[in-house]
Amino acid sequence: RSSLEMDILENSSDLESLVDELHKKGFVRNKEIRYKRKDGGLLVGMTSYDYIDIDGERCVLTQVEDQTERWRLDRELEESTAHYRALFNAMPNAVVEEDFSKVKAFIDDLRRGGVEDLDAYFLERPEELARCADMIRILRFNREFLDYINRPDEASVMNSPRPYIPKDTMDVLRGELLSLARGDLSFDISFPNLIPGSRVKHTRMRLALVPGHEADWSSVFISFTNLTKEVESRDELASLVQQKDMLMRELEHRVKNNLNIISSLLSLESAQVSGEHEKKILLDAQSRIKSISLIYELLSRSSQGEPLNCKTYIESLTSLLYETYTAARKDIGLDMAIDDFDIDAKLGVSLGLVITELLTNALKYAFPGRG
Repeated sequence: RSSLEMDILENSSDLESLVDELHKKGFVRNKEIRYKRKDGGLLVGMTSYDYIDIDGERCVLTQVEDQTERWRLDRELEESTAHYRALFNAMPNAVVEEDFSKVKAFIDDLRRGGVEDLDAYFLERPEELARCADMIRILRFNREFLDYINRPDEASVMNSPRPYIPKDTMDVLRGELLSLARGDLSFDISFPNLIPGSRVKHTRMRLALVPGHEADWSSVFISFTNLTKEVESRDELASLVQQKDMLMRELEHRVKNNLNIISSLLSLESAQVSGEHEKKILLDAQSRIKSISLIYELLSRSSQGEPLNCKTYIESLTSLLYETYTAARKDIGLDMAIDDFDIDAKLGVSLGLVITELLTNALKYAFPGRG
């Protein structure tokens, strides 16, 4: 019985095609035909037909080589490739696959020639770095990559990435090559995109050597993440913080000036007052104003995150109070023994208020008959 009669072909038109070719050429070689198995499965065979004579009768010798497993693996590979390409093209970042194999061979030649410090070599010979850029080949890329390099379509993209590496960013390429030469499987860096006309002004680049290509660098994936909005927002925030700091410094300057003016007015007023009680009242007010001014300066430091030297601060505060209350006295001394260390400015404010009250009361009331 014929193959058609036995119903062993998945597609009956295959037999017609085979017979037609056999009549024209006298033979058929390695045609992929799908056969039905008895169990209902599929057999993919490489089929060949030849004419032979058997007892004077012309017959057709059919040879079938089972290629079912290879065919199955090919289909899986095709599906995997299609899946990968769909993911590749759908990625939100600009992605490009490049071939660095010629660069790898060039660097290997340099090392065999005695070049040990590749960084110094490329720094001293920028033309060699540019030559390496010309050796790289672009294999494939997604749509986002076109926006990154400011190209209208795939046909306008050059085979080499050299036109898309501005002179001022050649150091990025040097970093890539040094990383690969060290045996690193990835490289990460952020930098401004200087390609004219590109909407991507700031980018983060990540290079990854594809597993299985470590020996020749023939497949390297490079992705570019658009950081333009993040960088612009950060710069805007930094500008606002700088403006706020300028306003705060101006405010602090004016407050300190006002406190000094008030202290000076109290000093002038106390010089014109004859009553001892009134002078003490004005003196107390002046002392507190000076303490407030010093504490205000501490608060200013606190807002800037600066630490406070405890020794310097307490010496300044106590000296200020001592001079205020003992200006005309020689019989009261001040002896200080303070460790030299830093404290938080907020803690220093509380400490200053306590010291001000204790020392003021001591100078006013600790020496009966001498106040």
